[in-house]
Amino acid sequence: MSKRKVNRGRDYWEKQVKAWRRSGRTQREYCKSKKLSLFSLQSWSRKFPEKSSKEPVTKRRSSATFMPLNITSTTGSHDFSLELTNGRKLSFSATIETSKITEVIQALETC
Repeated sequence: MSKRKVNRGRDYWEKQVKAWRRSGRTQREYCKSKKLSLFSLQSWSRKFPEKSSKEPVTKRRSSATFMPLNITSTTGSHDFSLELTNGRKLSFSATIETSKITEVIQALETC
């Protein structure tokens, strides 16, 4: 049995994008629960950029958690790494611009 493509319009996807942003879920989690195409949600979310908001990020993404950060002194290299809750590590050079770290974090939040 082949899947039939459902043609959904702009209004439908605008509502889905808003609902996803309010949900606090990742795009993948939201699409799985709603049986939506991840590619479509990603595409439409770029067409409906999030409006500037004074609301803190933690309110919009209730699933976000903070982990304790242990800082130890090292000699030599001033590079640093972050270990994510899924066990993956991100390593950064001490010379990286903070804006690049922000971009990486924002990209991870959409996964």
